Amino acid sequence: MKTAVIRSVQPSQRPKPIREVVVALQTSSGTGRLVLEGIFRHLHQGHHWNLHLVQSPDEFTPDLVRTATRDGVDGLLVSLRGPQKTIMELARTTLPTVAIGMQYPPFATRQHNVTFILDDNRGIGEMAAHHLLSLGDFRSFAYVPNIVQSPWSDKRGTAYADLLASRGRACVRYCCASAVTLEAYRRDLTRWLNSLPKPVAIFVSDDLSATHVLDACRQAGFRVPGQVAVLGTNNDELLCDYTSPTLSSIRFVDPGQGQLAARELDRLMDARKPTERRIVLWTFREVVERESAAPLAPAAHLVRRALAFIDRMACSGIGVQDVVRELGVSHRLACLRFREIENRSLRDAILERRFAELEKRLLETNQPIRSVAAACGFGNLVNLARQFRKRHGVSMREFRKSAFLGTPESVLESGKRSRGTSRTSKPICKRNAQQKGLA
Repeated sequence: MKTAVIRSVQPSQRPKPIREVVVALQTSSGTGRLVLEGIFRHLHQGHHWNLHLVQSPDEFTPDLVRTATRDGVDGLLVSLRGPQKTIMELARTTLPTVAIGMQYPPFATRQHNVTFILDDNRGIGEMAAHHLLSLGDFRSFAYVPNIVQSPWSDKRGTAYADLLASRGRACVRYCCASAVTLEAYRRDLTRWLNSLPKPVAIFVSDDLSATHVLDACRQAGFRVPGQVAVLGTNNDELLCDYTSPTLSSIRFVDPGQGQLAARELDRLMDARKPTERRIVLWTFREVVERESAAPLAPAAHLVRRALAFIDRMACSGIGVQDVVRELGVSHRLACLRFREIENRSLRDAILERRFAELEKRLLETNQPIRSVAAACGFGNLVNLARQFRKRHGVSMREFRKSAFLGTPESVLESGKRSRGTSRTSKPICKRNAQQKGLA
């Protein structure tokens, strides 16, 4: 534990007593250093503290709190979560205490000589939604909590999703399996990113987690901000300014929070009798714009129109040229911009929409397969049968049968295994016929 004596000389005034204060603060983070700067500003206004700085959770032990109580320390200013036993000691002590962003039980239930300065996590989530909505008409919105899914992270995500819902937009939340390695976490994040419709706007609970999202985008080959917009939280400049691309982030801590905390602690230490607990909501916040979250290019709107047309008309037998005509741009521009955003061709998008409808009808109706195929825009049944088996490992008849067994996935997997081990299977047809209307 390091000790620093901060004294401001005021010759015209009677010197104030020097107070012994323990400050538990993680100065390795940008937000921690901003809070410490605010504390120093307060002290240089004529307040005298003998400041004992605790900078890591390992140092912030139950013994430290007990010793501070026993030795007559005047106050505690904490913004660093130590072990649970330390939290319990903070709940027991009667020392004047100011806690920044900390409201963990049983400490959260303490009633006297304590001020809780809480981050406005709902406000942070709502600001993220407002900002990302202002950047353009994204196809999807998503939220990534911190790895341990802390309560403050949940509050930010809930507020973000609630505001999006009020604007008619859904939010996809990333759910990470517990107890995973960082490498496994990044792989899982990459798979999740692949599943999101692009362009997608992603709000991340904190800057460190946002750097993992950027790494996953890079690994998956997604352009940031072209296909994925990423907005972090904390505005840790060391992380935000040195990622590639640089990270846009919500800044919600400034030296004013440290000054507020120091003023509150002086108020508690000046009191002649125990004071009732006080809760203060810290509402300062702003978006610091960098490269990772930029307004959508006109190409994104073009692609949204193309996808909407394909969704409506794919099963009516349209082809690529029909989509191009609907967009009113050149064939080359439509295909180029669509591949830039979607990482697939217009032809593939039409086929995928047709196959999605085909699978739905196979499972939900008892219409003949030929009729279902025609209704979904497939004109060549033989070529369709070959493509369907290539995609699913089973025939359309077997796929439909799986619906009555109640386990389509198990049938598909067994079909793939049998296909891989069979020595007698023959290709259904060797013709290279093209799908109707896709040229």
